[in-house]
Amino acid sequence: MLLYRALSALVGLPLAVVLVCSGGLWLAVPVCALVALGFGEFADKARAKNLNVIAPLGYAVSVALVVVTYARTLPAGAFGRLSPDRYDRALLGLLFLLVMGSLILYVFRYHRDQRAPVVADVSATVLGALYLGVAFSFFVLLRDFHSGETPVAIPGFAGHPQQFGARVLLLLFCATWATDTGAYFAGKNLGERTPFVRKHKLTPASPNKTWEGCVGGFVAAVLVGLAFGSWFQLPLLLALLVGAVAGVMGQFGDLCKSIMKRDLGTKDFGSLIPGHGGVLDRFDSLMMNVPAVYLLLIAVM
Repeated sequence: MLLYRALSALVGLPLAVVLVCSGGLWLAVPVCALVALGFGEFADKARAKNLNVIAPLGYAVSVALVVVTYARTLPAGAFGRLSPDRYDRALLGLLFLLVMGSLILYVFRYHRDQRAPVVADVSATVLGALYLGVAFSFFVLLRDFHSGETPVAIPGFAGHPQQFGARVLLLLFCATWATDTGAYFAGKNLGERTPFVRKHKLTPASPNKTWEGCVGGFVAAVLVGLAFGSWFQLPLLLALLVGAVAGVMGQFGDLCKSIMKRDLGTKDFGSLIPGHGGVLDRFDSLMMNVPAVYLLLIAVM
């Protein structure tokens, strides 16, 4: 398992760097693909629990959330660009379509079958679409975040200047992966060296996780945040904050996914990525970290 995880990282890390540094459609299109794949994973596991997710509507709205967000980030005058006002209206329209559209469809289903679980099925559809669509939309928003400074070249990146948002997103990827790695090795090794020390379980939501692993993941995220923040030409305090957010919120993202898996009665959401599982298994921490860091930047800058 560890070998598969390492091999997947060897492929995934360089690909993520290229996509983030390229930005634009090079990032938006893969993000849309991840949203579609992730919603498919969620819908399949929900059906196994007798929840009939309205798949066409869920796919359409979750991907559309990323598309309209990308349109919002286009430069002024670009074809298809959405102004802030039109973006707000588009978001409200998509939310209306998701919630009310689901209910309207179930009016017709209820006409045929009065035992249809309306609230459960509609709620599952809304949760799946928003969980994927909203979280991944922040990938596009964070990549486009402007601090007012000119792009800065990162040493070792072929001299191509990178915007502030791209550098923060790269740092966040590194800190998130450091959290996972630090938590894994700390949880596996701490508390086992002497017979007088035992592991301290973190939560029933994820029985294999321990407080030792939780602390190890946080420390790894902060250290990597500080180290890579300097490499990515980011202020020291900001790098510290990004590492701290990744070390805390990323672990909550993993736990949120864990309670959904347990409720749906599955071990993994998918098998797309060897050693990691599906999209929801691999990106659960980032789906919490990226929005959290974006909101942090909004608050402090």
